[in-house]
Amino acid sequence: MEIRLYYECLEQGSDYLLPMISEVVSKETTIKLIKRPKKAIQFSKNALSSIMSFTTPDALITAVKNDIEYPLALIEITEAVITEDHELQRTYGAVAAYLSEMYYIKISGYKESEKEFGGAEYNPYSTPKILIDTFHYEGYIIAEWKTEENNKFNLQRHIEYPACPPVIPILKDSIQTSIKAFERSEINWFTNH
Repeated sequence: MEIRLYYECLEQGSDYLLPMISEVVSKETTIKLIKRPKKAIQFSKNALSSIMSFTTPDALITAVKNDIEYPLALIEITEAVITEDHELQRTYGAVAAYLSEMYYIKISGYKESEKEFGGAEYNPYSTPKILIDTFHYEGYIIAEWKTEENNKFNLQRHIEYPACPPVIPILKDSIQTSIKAFERSEINWFTNH
């Protein structure tokens, strides 16, 4: 078996997400770090090209078994202030994850802005609730990127990797759970863990 981590930002892929994956894979499993193609046509016609036709994720974790590549988790990392338009832009990724039967993990801060910004206020939990109520999809995970303790305008940063938040337990757990479930069985791994 092989785990593939497609990344947009090398620091987020190699230094932040890869260690979370490395901690949990079996010794027989290889891990490949791959710069994410910019367009869907750069993937062969499969689930990944379909996902990429909806969205270009910041990271995508897949597993390859018996020459078939299975998507496990689509990850979006955003530092934007929460507004309706920003949240609705992320919905494409959530829909792609739902259709592909994988996790959608949104790493998002709830910082405030000192400036006026466009877009209406939006409850970030509205989209996951709609997906649960309408489709029984419980794979939308919000990993909160906390603000600095005494500064609601700045997000906390990883000490060594400033493009990344500190380790977020629900993010690490979701990634590791998806890999462990898939290692047990690739058949219905998403619904059977």
